[in-house]
Amino acid sequence: MPDLYREPVDQSAETLSAPPAPLSSAEMELADLEKQIAAKRAALQKEKERPLEQVVAAEKPAVLSSAAPAEPVSALPFPAKEAKPEIRQFKRLEKNQQLKNLVDLAFQKGVVYAADVARDLENPYLMDEFHDALVGELHKELVEKGKLEEI
Repeated sequence: MPDLYREPVDQSAETLSAPPAPLSSAEMELADLEKQIAAKRAALQKEKERPLEQVVAAEKPAVLSSAAPAEPVSALPFPAKEAKPEIRQFKRLEKNQQLKNLVDLAFQKGVVYAADVARDLENPYLMDEFHDALVGELHKELVEKGKLEEI
C-alpha cells in the first residue's frame, strides 16, 4: 500500500467539486470541539494582551467592592481555641527541655494534646524535633511492651 504521507495527493477537478460526505456524529462532535478550542485560544490571546492591572481588578471579589460592612470575627461559628496552661510554662524553658516536656505530655495526656501544645508554641523546628523524638520514644515503648518487634 502506498504511503500517503510521502506521495503527492492527486486532486482532480472531480474531487474538488464533489460535495463533502455527510459527517458522522463523532466527526460533528470533533468539529464542535475544535471550534471551542479555537474560541478559547482567541480568548486566551486577548487575556495575554490585557495589562496586568486590568486582570487583577477583574479578579477582585465583588464582596470587597460592596458597601456592606463585614461581619465581626467573633460572629464566626467556630468556638474560640482554649489556651493550654502548659504553653506559658514551656515558653520559659530551653528548647531541649521543651522537647522533653512535650514527649512526657504526649504520654500523659495524649499525642493529640501534646501536638496542639507544640503547634501553639509556634516553633516549626520544635514541632519537627517533637515528631522525631516522639516516633523514637513511642517505638521503644511499643517494643518493650511486646506490641512491636525490634527491627
